[in-house]
Amino acid sequence: MAGLPAGSGRLELPGVAPDGASMPLWFHRPAGWTASRPVVVLLHGLNRDADAYRDNWVALSEQHRLLVLTPEFSHAQFPGSETYNFGNMVDSGGALRDRAQWSFGVIERVFDAVRAMGGLERNGYVIFGHSAGAQFTHRALLFGTLERAELVISANAGAYVRLDPSIPFIGGLKGAPLDEAGERRAYRQRAIFMLGDADNDPNHPNLPRGRFELDEQGPHRFARGQYFLKSAEARATALGAMLAWRQVVVPGVAHDNAGMAKAAAPLIAAEVA
Repeated sequence: MAGLPAGSGRLELPGVAPDGASMPLWFHRPAGWTASRPVVVLLHGLNRDADAYRDNWVALSEQHRLLVLTPEFSHAQFPGSETYNFGNMVDSGGALRDRAQWSFGVIERVFDAVRAMGGLERNGYVIFGHSAGAQFTHRALLFGTLERAELVISANAGAYVRLDPSIPFIGGLKGAPLDEAGERRAYRQRAIFMLGDADNDPNHPNLPRGRFELDEQGPHRFARGQYFLKSAEARATALGAMLAWRQVVVPGVAHDNAGMAKAAAPLIAAEVA
């Protein structure tokens, strides 16, 4: 079969970064995968450890016949949370960047690059982002950059956009590059917000603090995720919009990609296959 070889590997994808540079892609193609099976794009966390995230999914990939693609947003190419977690949407002075410079566009370009290799029949992909990757993922969803996503999964994010038009962007929606029509479209896109109920440590070393009124969202990730979904329900109701987002609580799992992956893989296989 054309396309990526079976098994695990790493390659450089030319031209997929916002500046036209190449980016590493870690992947796993299971032995039982066929061209019509789902494609899952994984977004790693704060440590930028794309290889470890891919490795967490290898057995699940084989079990559920999911092609796994994990682009690496390295510290060198995407320094700091502004360029990765927050999508490089604004410059150092807070001015909105051109949409072509946003980091979110990497996802569609990675998918196109893999499709161009051949052996892939699907027209869309699933995206699963964990931790910092979940911050990236829910923003990419909200600001309309995941055009071909069949399912969006955000797992264990530590900070969320406030769905409030009175709170200034980038923390809220006031002045954001999103009109009400775009917001309605985002709410109609199928998404699952996965929360580990043990991800409840208010003193976790990587828990975002001191930005975007996080204390009001809650003291830890589990509370903040619940707050975000309730605010999405209220905002969609205010706009008269359909909300195709839902929450899935994973019992006994803390801030752990491997634990969330074990819950996410069968969901993907059931809902997207």
